[in-house]
Amino acid sequence: DVLIWDEQMFSLFGLNESEFSGRFEAWQNAVHPDDLSSAETEFMQAIENGHPFDTEFRVVWPDQSVHHIRAQAMLERDIEGKAFRAIGTNWDVTRHKRTDETLLEVEQDYRQLFENMTTGFLLLEVVPGKAGVPSDYKIVSANPAAEEIAGVKRDALVGNALTNVFQPLEPSWMDVLSKVTITGRPSSYENRIEALGCVLSTWVFVPKAGHLAIVFSDNTARRTAEDAVLRAQQQLQHIVDNTTDVIFQIDLQGNYIYVNSAATEMTGYPITQILTMNMMELVLPEYRAMTLQRLKKRIEGDPETGNFAFEIRHKLGHRVWLEVATNGVYDTNGSLEAVQGVARDVTKRKKLEEQSLRLSAAINQSAEATVVMNIDGTVQYINPAFERITGYVKDETIGRNLSVINGGRYDADFYANIWNGLLAGDSWRGRIVNTHKTGAAYTVEA
Repeated sequence: DVLIWDEQMFSLFGLNESEFSGRFEAWQNAVHPDDLSSAETEFMQAIENGHPFDTEFRVVWPDQSVHHIRAQAMLERDIEGKAFRAIGTNWDVTRHKRTDETLLEVEQDYRQLFENMTTGFLLLEVVPGKAGVPSDYKIVSANPAAEEIAGVKRDALVGNALTNVFQPLEPSWMDVLSKVTITGRPSSYENRIEALGCVLSTWVFVPKAGHLAIVFSDNTARRTAEDAVLRAQQQLQHIVDNTTDVIFQIDLQGNYIYVNSAATEMTGYPITQILTMNMMELVLPEYRAMTLQRLKKRIEGDPETGNFAFEIRHKLGHRVWLEVATNGVYDTNGSLEAVQGVARDVTKRKKLEEQSLRLSAAINQSAEATVVMNIDGTVQYINPAFERITGYVKDETIGRNLSVINGGRYDADFYANIWNGLLAGDSWRGRIVNTHKTGAAYTVEA
């Protein structure tokens, strides 16, 4: 039980030579209590069985720091086979042990991540084919998320060929996997896989030689939503492109930043040219002040409500009446950044309104009485001549039946024949004797 140590041994055990008793107990006192029993057992087994002594244990230095020691020894025996001396070496493996422990912790962390990540993970082994192109892939490992997405238990995945699990596997998928295998460059890919009836979004890379890794998620819901949004956008764009109204957007200086195709028909200018123009280049001079005032009030946060109308000059020179409705476009901070609106060509309506005004003025100034009724004989309009001839003013006539002026001289059949002809689309001409409000009779040609 006598120990003979060199300087390196004292350094390994954190002892000074002057403090070392040279007895076996000194070694026992230095070994970590949790490791002492196993270290002693291995040493005794080496003595009894003749095996080399090779073990690891921890030692506790006087400052209470813990260090890992690797020990190896050969036993010398006498002619009777009894061990009388052990010659060996010790070295510090603390750094290696801590590295191993760190690697173990990292591996455990990654295993936890692997088992609990919501995205699927498959590790594949490349099955070589002709001309260096993979013929298939053998599934080496799969996480629970891969089971859930694929709808296949891990036991059925691991060890199976990829093309056996996912039948049929579209050629596009094999093309992507082969390209990554051959080039070694990672790739992202998203497409529908009919075998699963879903859209997979994947990240494919080479983790080590001869292998391929796939990280994937089921993006069916997102793709469905995106497709729905895209269809809605396309439908909206179709409406915008085919409406006869101009849809436009201008910046705060009045420069056009967007117009739909109807703008070309309305102004005569191609879209590319309109987008280089300011709205005031189209607005006729007499309307510019009003239009600028509305834009100014919009910018100041006090926009005028309702539609407004003005005229523009067509490229061919004629005037076009527009009726416009606008609203503001705001950024994420709530600041106005543009004005958008809809402009409608109301030139024909304006002309009809002007004609109607002229006709109304002519009727009002006519010396002949004019009355407008609906099909049940209720008066809707009379002109001043009617009031003068009959003695009945508007308040006494409009909304009432015209029979107020017939005076009872004709029976119901007389008027029924007139109305039946009118309702059939015929006209009626004749002479009728009516009664003035004063009771006097007068004769009219109608």
